[in-house]
Amino acid sequence: MSGAAAPARSELPQVLPPERPLVDLWAGCATALIFYVEYLGLGSLLGGAVLPGMPNGAALGAMLVLVPVVAACLFGFASRGAGLAGPRAASTSLTAAFLLLIVGAYEGAESARTGLLSVMAAAAASTLLIGRLDAVAVKVRRAPVWLVQGFMYATALGIIAGSASAGRLMQCLRVDALATWLAWLLPVLLGIAWKPVLGQLHGYARGQGVRPERARALVLAQPLGLLVASACSWLIYSRSRLAAPNNGLCGPFGDLRMDWGLLADRMGSIGGQIGSLPLGALVVAALCGVVIGGVLVLESLTAFSLNAKLPAYARCQAPMLSAAAAGGLVSAAVGSAGASFSTSRTSTLRMMGGWGRWAAPAHGVALLGIAVFAASWVAQVPKLTAAVALTLVGVQMLASDTEILWRRGYRPGAVSPRRSAVVLFWLVLAVSLAANNALAGFVVLGAGASLAAMARDRRRRRLRRRPAPS
Repeated sequence: MSGAAAPARSELPQVLPPERPLVDLWAGCATALIFYVEYLGLGSLLGGAVLPGMPNGAALGAMLVLVPVVAACLFGFASRGAGLAGPRAASTSLTAAFLLLIVGAYEGAESARTGLLSVMAAAAASTLLIGRLDAVAVKVRRAPVWLVQGFMYATALGIIAGSASAGRLMQCLRVDALATWLAWLLPVLLGIAWKPVLGQLHGYARGQGVRPERARALVLAQPLGLLVASACSWLIYSRSRLAAPNNGLCGPFGDLRMDWGLLADRMGSIGGQIGSLPLGALVVAALCGVVIGGVLVLESLTAFSLNAKLPAYARCQAPMLSAAAAGGLVSAAVGSAGASFSTSRTSTLRMMGGWGRWAAPAHGVALLGIAVFAASWVAQVPKLTAAVALTLVGVQMLASDTEILWRRGYRPGAVSPRRSAVVLFWLVLAVSLAANNALAGFVVLGAGASLAAMARDRRRRRLRRRPAPS
């Protein structure tokens, strides 16, 4: 396993490293196992909108999430960017919210959910391609930290407090409150503390003169927090009243086999469903897809911050976005969600040693293998465990930029611009909570920031044109 360790950034060449297919294969398979429960949680989020209230909604959602992940990973072979793309929490929750909004607004849309998702996914995948433009990348890099982090915080809060995570928790609380808190809270705390504790142990081990190969094991184990927390939740669940047979409120996922026939049926029904929808519903769905595509661009370009000091990988970003867009078009063919790059998944892949072109395809193929050959085992995963995974995903969305923003704005003697940034951050959150939509705060405050910047630029131009006093 020590051979799978990622090279330090300072040691990376300005060109792509030599191919190491076996190490890439290990990294892809390991990350597939680590993040499979997260994909199940995202599937539960999407399934609630595709088949609301249906017991097999989570199973269908999980399958629809795996399709764009596998497609984007396979297309990523040509990019050599060593990144993992697929549905992410912010864009997936927004997709579910828009779908429910359109279904409630237009008559006949209830029976055409697959067609609506197809239109939204196609528009989102097309919009993702604008991230290839340098001007767009520069704009995202220069976006105010308070705006981006406020949007991420509002999205994370919606995921943790939404039906996909807190909803599962509430259902289990009706069965056994104490066991539910133990099976949810303890694993969440374990998942949050896992990486920083191992980081501290690694520093201590190095200070005590422990051999480097042994200390490196602590580094390799750091990405396993979500997997360890999920296993802990499952263990507590299985030893409590929550695991009682026929437990409809708080049971396992059940049958999660990949139903290829169902995918074929969805592909065949899309054309007819789109034709049955009114023009207004199609236009609104396409506009919603453009908005979702903007979120995909934001998610991907912020994930590309991992390449800031890696010129060889920074040059791969344009084809990486094309690979994610191609995965989104495949998902549109089955009525699923769009794909974007993930910071946590990509950093974990590289930490496991996956720096080559084979890493992402190995991840996708391993996911298919789990879905096909381990379906009976995965079917026993409790829905409460997926809630733990989604809660940890929401917590991980609070990046170090949020911590820096708070530290600088809250400290005694902080300068006015930094205090203002914290105020604006919470204003983004307040608008999002008032509208019950994370995108609302981003749009409103983003438009306000743009207008303020334009006003400042005009004022500066007027001052420059003003003649100097004689």
